[in-house]
Amino acid sequence: PFVYQAIPTYLEARGMTRGWIPLAMSLGQGPEMASLALLPWLFKRLGSRGTLALGIVAMAARFVLLAFELPLAVAVAGMPLHGVGIACFIVGCQIEIDGRSPSRRRASAQALLTVMSSGVGCALGSLLAGELMTYCTGALNLVFVVPCVLNAALLIYFCTGFRSNPTIVVRAGGFHAARGLEGEATRGIATRVGILVTESADG
Repeated sequence: PFVYQAIPTYLEARGMTRGWIPLAMSLGQGPEMASLALLPWLFKRLGSRGTLALGIVAMAARFVLLAFELPLAVAVAGMPLHGVGIACFIVGCQIEIDGRSPSRRRASAQALLTVMSSGVGCALGSLLAGELMTYCTGALNLVFVVPCVLNAALLIYFCTGFRSNPTIVVRAGGFHAARGLEGEATRGIATRVGILVTESADG
C-alpha cells in the first residue's frame, strides 16, 4: 500500500509529470523477473535466511531513498529494488512455506500467508499510509520513514530469530529422509522465527 498509494503522489509532488509516473512505477518488473530466475541460486548460495533477509533489505533501501528526499533521479533509480524485494521475500516466503509444510497442510499454509499479506497486511497498510499522507501533506517524504522503521525492525527480528534446526535423518535409497509418525518421508528440518515454529516438511 505504501508503494502504490504514496509513491505516485510523492513523485508528482517532486515534479514528475503524470505521464512518466506509470513508467517509473514499472521499473521493478525487470529486476523482479531476473530475481525470480536467480531464486534457486540464491537459496543455494545464501540459504533461506539470507535470501529472505535480502528481500527485506531491498524493500528497506527503497524506502530510505524516498524518506531522505534525495534527488528525484536517485529516488527513481531505487525503484528496481521493489522487484528484488518482491521476488526474494514475498515469493521466497511462499517457497519456504511450501517446503516446510506437510503435504496435507501446504494449501492451508499458503492460504494463511495470503490472508496475512494480501488481506490483513494490505488493509492495515492502506489505512496507515492514508493517515500518514493526510498528516504529512507538506512533507510527503516523512511518510516513508514508517516503512523504513518497520522493515528495519523486521530485519533485526528475522535475522536474530530465524532458526533452521536439522534433526536426525536416515539415509534410504540414496536420499536423506526422516520418518514421520504417520510413515511419511520428511525433510527433518524445523524452522523457527522467534516464537513461531513450523514443523518439518515431508518428502
